[in-house]
Amino acid sequence: MARFYAGIPLPEAEVRALTDLETVLRESGHLRDGLTLPRLLRENQNNPIGFYVRENSVTAVAVRRCELVALPDSMGNLTNLTQLYIHDNRLAHLSDSTGQLCQLRVLDAAGNALTALPDSIGALNRLEFLYLHGNRLEAFPASLGNLDQLVYVNLNYNRFRQVPAVVGQLTRLVELRATHNRITEVPDSLGDLGALRELHLEGNHLAALPDSVVRLAALRRLNLRDNRLTVLPDSLSQLTQLTELDLRANRLTALPVDSLLALPHLHKLDVRWNALSPGAAWIRALAARGCVVYV
Repeated sequence: MARFYAGIPLPEAEVRALTDLETVLRESGHLRDGLTLPRLLRENQNNPIGFYVRENSVTAVAVRRCELVALPDSMGNLTNLTQLYIHDNRLAHLSDSTGQLCQLRVLDAAGNALTALPDSIGALNRLEFLYLHGNRLEAFPASLGNLDQLVYVNLNYNRFRQVPAVVGQLTRLVELRATHNRITEVPDSLGDLGALRELHLEGNHLAALPDSVVRLAALRRLNLRDNRLTVLPDSLSQLTQLTELDLRANRLTALPVDSLLALPHLHKLDVRWNALSPGAAWIRALAARGCVVYV
């Protein structure tokens, strides 16, 4: 049955979700009495608060920077939602009803206080972009491995001690960001990500480059800045598509020169703030073929 919200005809269950969202926004002081949620002009409009309607159904919701500690369970009624922007609040958890958002393609829950994700997140099998940076996550539910449409995952600034093994099941993943965690281990399953082009592991506690990383045949950009690397394997030469390698601020005293020279597409290498010799012949050799080298 259709009802109206702010003069717009919508399914009754969706009106209930928007009305409940109004309530929590008023409680947080981010929506004045008597006002409804503003309607967005486009789905990805960068307003703090609003909703977007397409074909008489809500397809995008934004509640950014509103100091919310929880979202109403009725948000699960928005079953045609494709984009949900709830970043920079104070959310400690996501409701199990999140799993009902079966059309969702973008979930931005960055900058909250999440310590875990609900198992129901595994039902979001159309999700393509997942932003979780700036939370307190230490692990992923196994169900996340069901999200085989994901192309981008951002886990920066969390509390992971290892890259979750379940990430290795996300076979369409193109970009993985897990900087500034406490990562000491990368699982073997990561090497199964045949589509991965960018891997960012800056600001962790890695002491060695895992074998799984050198199996990433499509990798273009590898960021290992500010770790604890003392040596790199000769198998680095297997990354034949690599174009950028960032090794700044590690503990390297030598590099696998032949392996670096064997990377045909490498055009930027940054090894500053290690204990390497700046005048080595291999640097000149890389520079001669057009590779920018910072030492």
